[in-house]
This record gives sequence, C-alpha cells and structure tokens, in this order.
Amino acid sequence: MVVIQFNKGKLELIFFFLVINYDILYIERLGVNMNYLDNMKQGRVAIITGGASGIGLATAKKLLSEGASVVIADLSDKVLDIATSLGEKCLGVKCNVALESDVVECVNKAVEKFGHIDYLVANAGIGGSPAAPDEVSMDEWNSVVAVNQTGIFLMNKYVIKEMLKNGGGSIVN
Repeated sequence: MVVIQFNKGKLELIFFFLVINYDILYIERLGVNMNYLDNMKQGRVAIITGGASGIGLATAKKLLSEGASVVIADLSDKVLDIATSLGEKCLGVKCNVALESDVVECVNKAVEKFGHIDYLVANAGIGGSPAAPDEVSMDEWNSVVAVNQTGIFLMNKYVIKEMLKNGGGSIVN
C-alpha cells in the first residue's frame, strides 16, 4: 500500500503494512515518519471507500476509536445501517467509486456533515475472474479497471481539492 501525505504542497510517499487481526487495525512502522497517524484526534475526518466490510470496516472502527469522524463509502445496501451502528461520528454513503457523480456526491456529503476532509483510504476494489486472459470478457475487464483504477483516481481528484482548502491531508491508495 502507498500513503500519499501532503502539507502545503509538499508530497511525501510513505509505505506501511496493514495487518488485520480480529477487526483491529495495527500499523507496523517501517522506520518512516508517520507522525500524522500519531496526531489522530478529535476533529479529523476520513473517507474510507469499501468501508462496509473487511479491511475498510476495520479501518473505520480503528479511526473512530482514535477520535476521528468517518465517512464509509460503499456499494453495499447495508452501508447506512453499518454507519448508524458505529455512532454519530460515522456517516454512510452509498457510492460506486467508478462513477464520477457518486464520488462528487460522497465528497460533498462528507464536507457538508463534517466540514472538511483530512484522510482518504481508497480501499474499494474488486477482483476479476480467475480465468485466463483469453477467457475474460471486455465487460469484466472494464469493470475491474473502472473500480480499481478509475475509482482511486476519482476519489483522489475530488478529495485532494478539499484537502488543499485546509492545507493538506493524507491518502492511502
């Protein structure tokens, strides 16, 4: 995974491993300055795509436990119920990251509810079929690319615009 952190226009690439154990997120540092994680506190806002299950949900729970407000963006019909169950500091948004209009709506809802965005965890992704390349349809290929590449691009595009209004932020792609 790659973390992009920027402050006042200066970009830093930071690498780390995410290890999930019983829905608790542990971050193992690799000797890189990760102070932005140590400064997680009240008032920070994160958007997590693919946040209704797995790594995304575990990340949401961890950030909430650290005092952040969290927007869970997911295609799941259960995203609103999951966010409600996590408390007032969590907002669920049904979002297809491959659709620009959904991404814009998600970012707008995050800013409307919490005022700004400090973190993006672009976690949403889908796997393609295990078939050999000559057996994969173009529709399937295009779906995987739309979510796994275009979705990350769109989330970064619109979240960075909001982050720059507040002097920077951190992105995990």
